[in-house]
Amino acid sequence: MCRYTYYQRSLGRQQQQQQQYLQRRKLENAQRIQDGEEPLPDEDTTNNPLFKPIPAPSRLDSLLVTGQMAQYCKQISQFSSQNFSKLFAASGVQSGLE
Repeated sequence: MCRYTYYQRSLGRQQQQQQQYLQRRKLENAQRIQDGEEPLPDEDTTNNPLFKPIPAPSRLDSLLVTGQMAQYCKQISQFSSQNFSKLFAASGVQSGLE
């Protein structure tokens, strides 16, 4: 889970940087138009070398951990159901003795 949250945070940061870059570019183009210069062409930030794509984390790790947790839960459920039945049987015998 930690890798996924790190990925989400990094992706959010990068998107924020892209928005700031585009905003600065618009301001620069507005200034160039006021000065009588040609505006800079619009850029696609996905192909910009400043914003390299962030690789998504592997899903295999989380799949393995999830499977392991499911197995632990199954074992705990089986163990506790056996012990609860023993507990109820013992409490029934104990109440019968009183």
